[in-house]
Amino acid sequence: MHDRSPDVGASGEERELVRRVLRGDREAYRLIVLRHQASLAELVFRQTGDRAGTDDMVQETFLRAYKALDRFDPRFRLSTWLARIAINVARDQGRRARVREDGLLRVAPRGGGEPSPLEAAARSEAQVQVDLALRNLPEAQREVVVLATFGGLTQREIAEALALPLGTVKTRHRTALLRLRELVAPLGPGGAP
Repeated sequence: MHDRSPDVGASGEERELVRRVLRGDREAYRLIVLRHQASLAELVFRQTGDRAGTDDMVQETFLRAYKALDRFDPRFRLSTWLARIAINVARDQGRRARVREDGLLRVAPRGGGEPSPLEAAARSEAQVQVDLALRNLPEAQREVVVLATFGGLTQREIAEALALPLGTVKTRHRTALLRLRELVAPLGPGGAP
């Protein structure tokens, strides 16, 4: 049984934008694209690792969304619905091509100032290990982690986006995080890969 109850539905503003688009207002759709383009690009890139193809996949996401906008369910956030379409586009792309070696997860420096050369080298090595660990997850687990981490979706929203029972999402997320921890743990203090 699917637990399909939403955490938060579409805002009144999102509903109005959708209504305007369905009435032929192109400016309203442009606003939707502008609001969600960057987050969808991040999500698609993190899922596929295909930096060169990200723009095309995001464009395909918006094309599919436009064609299906009359089926948008306002009980859910527009970002959740768009994320589901983006994941499907990424899956389709994955069937056509292997994931590139560009890396899926980038560790951003924290705090102010530049890191020391030693810190930069450590981050770089850790980054490679995290990228490899994420890439080594099964696609179903990677999708859940990417949607949670980079898509900002709750587990309930991920369940809706992937059309899965909430329990399945929770299990995949927990299993993925445990596996990532195992794969990256040798990087901790005193550890060696």
